[in-house]
Amino acid sequence: MPVGALGAVVRRRHHRAMPPDPMSCDPTSAKKIQCAARAWCAAIVIGIAGIGVVRAVDDVELEIERIEGQGWSAEGVTLELGLPSQGVISQVNSQATIARLRWTAAGQVWRNVSVRCPSVELSATKIACANASIALTIPALGTQQLHAALAYDRRSGAIAFDAQAPRLAGGAVRVRGSLESAGWQARVDLDGVGVEQALQVASDLQLSPPDIGGAGRVWGSIDIAGTASLQRASVDTRIEALTANNASGTLASDALDAQLRARLVREGEAWDFDVQVEAPRGQAYADPVFLDFGEHALRFKVTGRRGANGEITVNSFEAEHDRVLSASGSARIDPSQPQPVRDLELKLHTLEFPGAYASYLQPFLIDTAFKTLETSGQIEGVVRVEDGMPRQVALLIRNVDVDDGTGMLAFHALNGQVTWRDGADEDDDVVLRAGSERSSLRWRSGSILNLSLGHAALQFTTIGRNFRLVEPASIPLLDGAIELESLRIRNAGLPTVAFMVDATVRPISVAQLCRAFGWPEFGGSLGGAISKLRLRDGVVTLGTTLQAQVFDGRVAIKDLRMEGILGQWPRFHSSIELRNLDLELVTRAFSFGRITGRLSGEIDGLELFNWSPIAFDARLYTPPGDRSRHRISQRAVQNIGSIGGGGTGIAQALSSGVMRFFEEFRYDRLGLSCRLENEVCHMNGVAPAPHGGYYLVKGSGLPRIDVIGSANRVDWPRLVKQLIAITEAEAPVIE
Repeated sequence: MPVGALGAVVRRRHHRAMPPDPMSCDPTSAKKIQCAARAWCAAIVIGIAGIGVVRAVDDVELEIERIEGQGWSAEGVTLELGLPSQGVISQVNSQATIARLRWTAAGQVWRNVSVRCPSVELSATKIACANASIALTIPALGTQQLHAALAYDRRSGAIAFDAQAPRLAGGAVRVRGSLESAGWQARVDLDGVGVEQALQVASDLQLSPPDIGGAGRVWGSIDIAGTASLQRASVDTRIEALTANNASGTLASDALDAQLRARLVREGEAWDFDVQVEAPRGQAYADPVFLDFGEHALRFKVTGRRGANGEITVNSFEAEHDRVLSASGSARIDPSQPQPVRDLELKLHTLEFPGAYASYLQPFLIDTAFKTLETSGQIEGVVRVEDGMPRQVALLIRNVDVDDGTGMLAFHALNGQVTWRDGADEDDDVVLRAGSERSSLRWRSGSILNLSLGHAALQFTTIGRNFRLVEPASIPLLDGAIELESLRIRNAGLPTVAFMVDATVRPISVAQLCRAFGWPEFGGSLGGAISKLRLRDGVVTLGTTLQAQVFDGRVAIKDLRMEGILGQWPRFHSSIELRNLDLELVTRAFSFGRITGRLSGEIDGLELFNWSPIAFDARLYTPPGDRSRHRISQRAVQNIGSIGGGGTGIAQALSSGVMRFFEEFRYDRLGLSCRLENEVCHMNGVAPAPHGGYYLVKGSGLPRIDVIGSANRVDWPRLVKQLIAITEAEAPVIE
């Protein structure tokens, strides 16, 4: 060790030249800490050597201008040795002071370091101080007073130390250890150390603490050992009442109690680890997941190895989250990969609801319609990942209930077994047809989009991104049912997704359907075959015609085609036929004013964009040869007249003369046509009127009333608002 300006001042002028230091060491040695300690002990030996020659010496003082080693230096070093009055050389008083102790790596300078030992034990085998007092000033901590026991074995060169800081970071710290030629070891005991103070100290010492602030206290111990570098470490600590958060707010805790036990052992460039964590109280948040350990205590164990290349092999892990999750397994993780989890074997002993929903699922659904689900039940199963890709999922579902409280989504007593595998090297079609690894789901009741579902069961297979129903299924829907004959889905989750459905709809009450969707209620039924319903290349087509018996008549939907149904701007194309609808039922359902008779019509080329009409050619009319009773009320007359642009004149006619005494009138026929283009409705009626315009209602008998339209072009958005106002108003609306 380089030593500059080494001087010895011996009181009473007794002095003798000192021999070379037999304990010197190479400053480039990896054992630089041990070298530094030996240098201090060498200084003591030098002083004692002088005393051994000149017995009349009262005390010895050594002044060393500078001592330096790898990463550190000491300046202004003074060592004082004093004999007791009896002159017993084996026990002397000593004091060492250092003006400045500099740690290059940490950028720290400790000042006024003082080590006082009231009784240094000197013998042929060791130099020791059992009750040393150490004082020093550290920028991050201020002036500190430590108590220590120090010992140096002169034969082996081993150094032992035991230092206590009774007031450090709001608690007490004790450091014990030894330095030997074979290596070093140390133990740090923490007693109520404040987290906030400790983080500040670590920051001031430039130790790169986590970017987090908080309060709490730590108890426990840390054991470390090594040679030239750290070889093993074990941690057993307890944190109480930890309340912390980072600057971005993505991590936080509140009144968190936790215990950490960890063991690290170095093998070459790899590290073996064994970690256990328990959190019985408090709360923690890691965006977006919030965990309440007071409600659901957590215990977690993991063992494995971190390789020299940074890859982590998890030999085993166990997770016990009270009333939420019980799981175990193994994994391989490569942080350098876009998908870090390269391999995973997960055994899901139980996933318990509602705890699993509140802890793991709800945070990711908070911006969806499923943010307030009521759940119960359990799921068990196995998940397997290989080479960063999911390979197999097998789940056993036990009495699961899911209910959003609105009727949009609900399943009660959901049970079954779902098996999925990737099938990357297999012919999907062959596997699906074979029905291998069959899955099943059944439920007691449920609802989708406010449509109530009865008890049903599905038998199916899933492989890769494909799904096939392997047995026909009947799903009760409202007061009818959907008889699924076949259902197949390919490339689920991809833009090339396709499905094929063949089913029969057993008659469903239109009144119940209207109540479910919040529509004006009217009678009738919906039923028929849904054959060749297909989704391919983003387009849904229907190979048959949908039939509905409504208003004592028939409605048929044909040439159905939907584009971009899975996108943001869906388009719908179809043509609709109406045959012999009962106008009294229609007008009663929509509060239009009473009309009796029959109504037929066609809506050709219907096109909806984002479910709003942008084009169609519609004709509504009294069917030829209709022999039913034709009557129309004053309110219906006014509403029809307002649509055709003659509302004001009709209102005046109905409110004056003899007309005002009649509640309803006879008519011969009525009708309306609208061809929608570029948000303009090109209007017409059932026949041209004699003096211009067109008949919307052609009267009959006495008193006779005709409703004649005059507007040939009507703004479509304005007409829609007007129709909505008419159907919602309790009184006639005239414009």
